Amino acid sequence: MLQRQGTMVLKAQNKVEGFETVEVPLKDIHILVDPNSPHHGVKYKACAESLEKGMRWPIILSTYETYWKKEKLWPKHTKEGYGVTNGNKRVLWAIDNDYKMIDSIIVKSKQERDIVNKSTYIFFKEYP
Repeated sequence: MLQRQGTMVLKAQNKVEGFETVEVPLKDIHILVDPNSPHHGVKYKACAESLEKGMRWPIILSTYETYWKKEKLWPKHTKEGYGVTNGNKRVLWAIDNDYKMIDSIIVKSKQERDIVNKSTYIFFKEYP
């Protein structure tokens, strides 16, 4: 965590080589899964406990223009902001804990997402 003039930023402990990490305001991020699903709730608790020790990797975001499942998952009311491709639970935790910004990688395609995800994905049973 980093606090800068009252703005809390959830910082990643690691960077992904070849991809820029940027701080993105949480208010500009859309969760693209149902956070109320039972499956998501169990993992959220484990993720929350893990985040108490810090966030290992940046979340992965996409813009509307470059998101590959926009017809299915993007909010119908807007084309603005960023959609979470990986890191929904971390975004929810950051919001629940009054963070205003989060370290992110903004990808331009599913292929880029897959490259970043290959380096950063943590399986549920491996949460720290």
